[in-house]
Amino acid sequence: MNYSHPSNGSTIMDEQSPLINVIIPGQEVAGTIVDCGSGVSVINTTRFDKLGFTEWDACPFWLRMADTSTIRPLGLIRQLNVILGGHTFQISAVVLHMEASATYPLLLGRPWLKIANNKQNWNKNVLTFKKGKTKIRYLLKRKSVRPTNVYQFMQNRSI
Repeated sequence: MNYSHPSNGSTIMDEQSPLINVIIPGQEVAGTIVDCGSGVSVINTTRFDKLGFTEWDACPFWLRMADTSTIRPLGLIRQLNVILGGHTFQISAVVLHMEASATYPLLLGRPWLKIANNKQNWNKNVLTFKKGKTKIRYLLKRKSVRPTNVYQFMQNRSI
């Protein structure tokens, strides 16, 4: 997506949403979107089935989508363990049915970003997560990347 800067007309490019790889016990979920604009985390029904889940709780709320439409999620998964860099973060995620062309299996929204103590540096394309005293950094690229321990990361590359 491209935007024009109002003061000088230069083009600002937004290449894509940040993608990371996480593990939901037993399976790696590559291409997970990190979306600071989403008020919920989302799992699509295809990934839900692949993970072997069979039940979800009733979802007590409706969602207002980016296009201003309102939808009712199929359900809500509470206490879903998402593993990032060897650390477990427990989230809730709404279950949505998406067309087969949906390009992401999981979306982690603002509630997860708060739990993961996320710091974003969009100028350097770096996301940093913190669990206890451990920091996990992702250098964002077009393809999803694997986490590295911040100390290993700093030894190999200076940001």
